[in-house]
Order: sequence, then C-alpha cells, then structure tokens
Amino acid sequence: MKVLVVDNSSEIRTLLQDILSSRNHNVELAESGEVALQKYVTFKPDVVTLDLGMPGGMSGYDTLSKIKEIERG
Repeated sequence: MKVLVVDNSSEIRTLLQDILSSRNHNVELAESGEVALQKYVTFKPDVVTLDLGMPGGMSGYDTLSKIKEIERG
C-alpha cells in the first residue's frame, strides 16, 4: 500500500515511516501542505495520514480540502 505521511514534525514523520515501512508499505513523507499536494499528484497514495494542526502556510484542513478538489477532478 502507498502511504503519504504529512506532518510538520520530523520525529512523527520518521516514526510513522518506520512503522509503516516495517509492514512493507511504500511510504512518502511531506513536511507541509504544499509539499503534500505535490507528492499527492505524483505519488498517488492509497492512504494519507495528515496532521490537521500544522502551523503556518497551508493547514491540514486546507490540505485536505485541496486533496478533495484533486479527487473530484
């Protein structure tokens, strides 16, 4: 399964990557909403873990809204 992990905390990203990779999932990481959207389009994940409370720039809620727009076409 392809999983996109989006979190501003490098510790959380690394922790989730280690857990998911140990279960044979293909994991991509993004540290911001802007990076997440770029990776969402190119990586085409099956699942996204998203920190809704990311500070500054694009919030997790904004990122989720944009992902929904991408999915609607």
